[in-house]
Amino acid sequence: MHCAGQGRWGLDSLTESKPQPAAAGYRGGMESRRVSGSRLRAGGRGTTWTFHQRAGTTARDLAVMAATLANRGVNPLSGEQVVPEGVVRQVLSVMFSCGMYDAAGDWATQVGIPAKSGVAGSLIGALPGRIGIATFSPRLDSHGNSVREVSLFERFSSDMGLHVMEVPSAGRAAVRSSHVLGGRSDALRVLELQGGIGFAGAERVVREVLDTDPREARVAIDLTRVHAIDDVARRMVLEIARRLTLDGWGTVIREVRQAVPPAA
Repeated sequence: MHCAGQGRWGLDSLTESKPQPAAAGYRGGMESRRVSGSRLRAGGRGTTWTFHQRAGTTARDLAVMAATLANRGVNPLSGEQVVPEGVVRQVLSVMFSCGMYDAAGDWATQVGIPAKSGVAGSLIGALPGRIGIATFSPRLDSHGNSVREVSLFERFSSDMGLHVMEVPSAGRAAVRSSHVLGGRSDALRVLELQGGIGFAGAERVVREVLDTDPREARVAIDLTRVHAIDDVARRMVLEIARRLTLDGWGTVIREVRQAVPPAA
């Protein structure tokens, strides 16, 4: 198992000096060629399969691929967007639905990690926003998947709670604190948010405002501890501020790193 790499995909040069024989059950061989950066950016199932079968690909290379898919197409080593987010979504969807051949159904229920196996003995898994994993062990089962790797992924999923349907609740954690600063005349209600905020997190913020029903004249939504916020959550937070203002509160959003850019 590996989780690091070098270069755009951890593959400094994708050049093979000799053609590789075709794997059983597949048409054609792996011809000698260099895969360009534009091909990498295009992504897709063909590219993933090509890297899986290439003789010179290492577990380290595959780990960078997996981590990139888990990181919305951004290479975690270079910070470069090498695969469009839309392509990542399509690739992970296909990996989850049929990446493990005839065992895809059992894999989805027992492991729950979008994955792609290769008959050469490699296996990559990518859980969006959480982890990318790559393993290599050649002995295959009747479905063409590595026996040891399937067992390892099952352990990962069970022991570490990595099943895609076992996403921990991030909503409650989005609200770090709700407290008051100052005295009665100049009291300020501060709603401090944290982490990465999606729809569930923003819904929790809405609930916090409704449950608190601020009595203070001013309300501040503090996003200085928020490192990421998606578009839906951004609009929900802005809508909270707008409605508070319409209801007579002096409302301010404090943010850094343009976590909440101005609404268009």
